[in-house]
Amino acid sequence: MKELIEKIKQFHAPISKYFASGIGIKLQNMDAKIAMNIVDYFARKNIPCLPVHDSFIIEKYHQDELRCIMQKSFFDMFRAKIDVH
Repeated sequence: MKELIEKIKQFHAPISKYFASGIGIKLQNMDAKIAMNIVDYFARKNIPCLPVHDSFIIEKYHQDELRCIMQKSFFDMFRAKIDVH
């Protein structure tokens, strides 16, 4: 197992310092906060919005509003713009 782990670290050398560092849990938490912000936004407007992994199911009529709130929520968390498809 140690050999396999070392090969994985070598293959992913640019990010290997983050393995087992706890950063993954921190990023998952930030992702969850963004998702909750989006769901809460639509819940306050009584618009059903179902999160599925990194996506959301919403009535087609609200898709542009969803894209906007996704971009805003990401920007508020990371201070960076993101393209949403």
